[in-house]
Amino acid sequence: MIVINEIMADPTPAVLLPEVEFVELYNTTEYTINLEDCTYQIGSTEKSMPAYSLGGGEYLILCDEDDVTLFESYGNTLGIASFTLITNGGQTIIIYDTAMNVIDQVTYSDAWYQDSNKEEGGWTLEKIDPTNTCSPQTNWIASNDDNGGTPGEINSVYAVNNDTVSPEILSVSVSASNELTVIFSEPTDTTESLTLSKYDVTPDFGTPIFAMVNPENSNEILIQYAASFAENVNYELTV
Repeated sequence: MIVINEIMADPTPAVLLPEVEFVELYNTTEYTINLEDCTYQIGSTEKSMPAYSLGGGEYLILCDEDDVTLFESYGNTLGIASFTLITNGGQTIIIYDTAMNVIDQVTYSDAWYQDSNKEEGGWTLEKIDPTNTCSPQTNWIASNDDNGGTPGEINSVYAVNNDTVSPEILSVSVSASNELTVIFSEPTDTTESLTLSKYDVTPDFGTPIFAMVNPENSNEILIQYAASFAENVNYELTV
């Protein structure tokens, strides 16, 4: 899958990297993934991504189209017109596929730097383990690289950081006549959470027809069924 792997939210004062914002993506698979017509969202602003084939195990630097030449020496670079400003103190960044399903998202804050000097600017936030998609805050930290970040290459803080605690269901509610809203204790693996056969409702209610991650809260999954839930019946959801 494609993951958000590094964020330069506050490039000033620069350490040694270009003094502009960027976001790095990483393809964790061994397969080439075409990003054409995928959507990149910062805050409430969405941008359609141009055609680009990202090879397995490769990194891609996203930046404003006017800044592409600044990053070409660092690796694969893709310019986006009017690249949205990234808020220094925290914001949500989302990557959607062509069907507007969430591929990856992160809601960071300046507390994630875990270093009061680096959060003042010039240093990137790096993901520790790109294969761990379920432990947001404990899987990010300020870069340790002397340049201030590692665009286009393995992160300086890279380490195996397995999530050993499974997400717990905190609540389940009927949000529409045929829809459930399930809130977990932490973000879930996107592939797993969108696998319809994972959800079992008793009394037997059949397999859901649709599931999606709430783009505003990655801990929340919306599940839809073909039939409506009956009143005054107790249902039990097993995941």
